[in-house]
Amino acid sequence: MTKHILTAIVLLLNLFTYDLAQRRGDAFNDARPDQTLEGLGQIGFIVKYGQADGLPEAMRPAMLQALKNRGTDLLTKGEVPLLKSTDEANMRGRPRLVVTVTLKKQNDIPPVVHIEMELYQTVRLSRDPAKELEVATWSTARVAPEITEKMLLSLLEDELHGFIRTYREVNGKTSKARTVKSLVRVKDVANPLNGLNGIGLMVSIGFIRLEGLPPVDLGPRITQRMLEGEAEKKLKHAGIAMLRYETERPGHPLLTLNITVGQPNFKNSPAIGVVSTFWQTVRLARNPQKETYTETWKSRASEGEPITEDAVFRVMNSQLDEFIKAYNAANPKVPSATNVKAQ
Repeated sequence: MTKHILTAIVLLLNLFTYDLAQRRGDAFNDARPDQTLEGLGQIGFIVKYGQADGLPEAMRPAMLQALKNRGTDLLTKGEVPLLKSTDEANMRGRPRLVVTVTLKKQNDIPPVVHIEMELYQTVRLSRDPAKELEVATWSTARVAPEITEKMLLSLLEDELHGFIRTYREVNGKTSKARTVKSLVRVKDVANPLNGLNGIGLMVSIGFIRLEGLPPVDLGPRITQRMLEGEAEKKLKHAGIAMLRYETERPGHPLLTLNITVGQPNFKNSPAIGVVSTFWQTVRLARNPQKETYTETWKSRASEGEPITEDAVFRVMNSQLDEFIKAYNAANPKVPSATNVKAQ
């Protein structure tokens, strides 16, 4: 079982690395996430649990406080100016570094420990600068197979050292960030799907194969091309245009569906999972010259055994339904004159 778990960890790491690599948007010369750190003023620093089932409840506050203290100390020594407030609710509209700590039970699907660090900033959609929202413009993540204070502090330190190094590289030793006031306030958070006239689409599928267990065979229809074709049909039927060429896609709107198929009988593993992400180019509200490609909408779904061809299509379609619902809510159809007269 140990070998199985380690194999799963490696594969999940590869999938996550692929997801982050997408975010870097290599197709966009101005889309380097590290450059979005340039000119930052004071930032907030938040450490919170995403899930803490793997840690006894009595230990959770002390562990969280230890992580906050270590992080604050490292950022201060790294000369990253911090806001005094530690209340995320008071940081709306301000740049903030958010660390989300996920601690699972040992018998859950690995990784047991997942620490994600994201820098949130106020941005404006490149395709419509009037629309302003807050998104993560920079992110990293670390995982581990067991929960110990030493392990958690080590993972946090690794991530923060990377952030501090990048921050100092883009801002220089005498950082101009000290004199820039990041006082942008979000008045009304825009809907990132509003105003679209169509989207691009990409569907991928990966199989988590565990050593010593037979591979999953789902039949000839479960290929990236076939899944993408079925997804396109569903979106078109819902009235969402598929845009093929870059000239048709201001802001490069792209919906990605990353499907993973697990291993039958692997304890507590979701058999089929789909992560749906909507990407577009955005510009920093505090510096419109800085453009990056990032997630502006996200949803997840999973389904247990049995793992079948129909089940894969079913869970993919459930995610497409979520996106169609969100898209239509953001872009309500105006009744035609004929329909209005008939009513």
